[in-house]
Amino acid sequence: MPEEKELTVISDTDFYKLITLEFVYEAIEFVQRKNIELKKSTKYSLLVGGKTYPPKEIMRFMAQVRGYEIIEESLFGGNVNKPFKKLGLIIINNSENHNMTIKDLEPI
Repeated sequence: MPEEKELTVISDTDFYKLITLEFVYEAIEFVQRKNIELKKSTKYSLLVGGKTYPPKEIMRFMAQVRGYEIIEESLFGGNVNKPFKKLGLIIINNSENHNMTIKDLEPI
């Protein structure tokens, strides 16, 4: 993402309406390609490709990659997780699933 590009400010609810799986994968690829260290999630993690990611951080990067800046005060708690769940992605509770492996998530 070019640094000089001005971002369009958007509310979380307006941005959530735009999200697709492509947005999620683009953000994760961007983070990996740029070797960005993400802030650790305290309660929940997004599980994609056998790796966990902090949902708020991925949400922020999804917005940035697409030219948006989400109003920070609107990003809170479980509301951030809802768009990921709506797309069929897995959100895990960090305190309940600390011993979970990818095998635990495979269909029986």
